[in-house]
Amino acid sequence: MKIYVCVTQAVETRIDLDINNNRILQVGGEIFHPIDRSDRSALDEALQIKNEHKNAEVIVISLSSNDTNIQLSTSLKLGADKAVLLKCKSKFMDSHSTAYILSQYFKRTKADLILCGGSTSDWNGGQIAPILAQLLDWPQITSALKIKINTKDNKIIAHRKLKRGARQILECSMPTVIAVDKNIIQPRYISFHNQIRKTYETKIEIEEIETKKIESNIKLDVVEIGRRKPRIKKIAAPSKNLSVAEKMKFLMSGGITKQKNNDIHKGEGKEVVHKIVEFLEKEKILKNETEEV
Repeated sequence: MKIYVCVTQAVETRIDLDINNNRILQVGGEIFHPIDRSDRSALDEALQIKNEHKNAEVIVISLSSNDTNIQLSTSLKLGADKAVLLKCKSKFMDSHSTAYILSQYFKRTKADLILCGGSTSDWNGGQIAPILAQLLDWPQITSALKIKINTKDNKIIAHRKLKRGARQILECSMPTVIAVDKNIIQPRYISFHNQIRKTYETKIEIEEIETKKIESNIKLDVVEIGRRKPRIKKIAAPSKNLSVAEKMKFLMSGGITKQKNNDIHKGEGKEVVHKIVEFLEKEKILKNETEEV
């Protein structure tokens, strides 16, 4: 059983916009991840499946415009068996062009399961897995939190994450494409023995991709990035028992936050205590002993 895991690097950078809403990357404060966090979860899940099924083989695959393969070497150190680097000279690749290049590779290569991260840390698109499954005409499962493989029936049972903590259990036949949730498994650590080994580069298979194939399949173009919506200041909602005029007065006064200052009692100690007791008796928090029961 061959399990392919799509991995990529990730650089988290603060995005600022100029007057014309053009994308500007802030120079400072970048966080570099050798493997994207979602892709790392997919890799750890593949390695977990490998521990359960002895005949499983984990192969990582990545697209890159340069010779940098830190994501592949790190994956091999974590326990992957093989690595494939699809090298292309194009600097810009959208989700469709990336999925197209991957689909062309998988059409001529046998794969039983393809695992992808739910979404990357930079753009948070989450489109690679659905587009790849569509191009391959394979079933797909997204937001997977648990994966079980039945080798006898050649089927996969996956638990999907829904809103408000709900779960959905799906079953499909292999081959299939699964986009995992980043919380599917706890990340594992690289052992010291694997860190000092120097033979990882020999396991990386490099394949050149023509730039024309990528440029002809670019379907998406970033036109504009909107600014964050301002947060609305929360105010206390008026009571339903108030009249329309009282509700308008309540809202125009700023709610409870501004009315608190009006309830401050000033004066000598006895006068303040007397006013507080009257208020508590009025609200029926304290009971006047002189009242008849």
